[in-house]
Amino acid sequence: MLTAAVCAGAGGFAWYSNRAKSSKTIAIDDHCNQSSSRLNKGSIRTDLEPIRQIFEDILKNEQQGLALAVYHNDELVVDLYGGYADR
Repeated sequence: MLTAAVCAGAGGFAWYSNRAKSSKTIAIDDHCNQSSSRLNKGSIRTDLEPIRQIFEDILKNEQQGLALAVYHNDELVVDLYGGYADR
């Protein structure tokens, strides 16, 4: 629970620091994910990529799963999840 709060706080800070007027959303698919990350799927705006890195760093230390969704002005701008969903 604390990990999710830290991730959300870091995500908010990264968003505020790196916001842009125009950006695109990219999809994350576990079949396309070439890294050794446990990040399974999701989507994130390109200007919020630092949040993805923070999420992956925290997920490396989690023994179970982790999910993060961030809405801004009723728009889903970050939707990340990884690890185990059945524990």
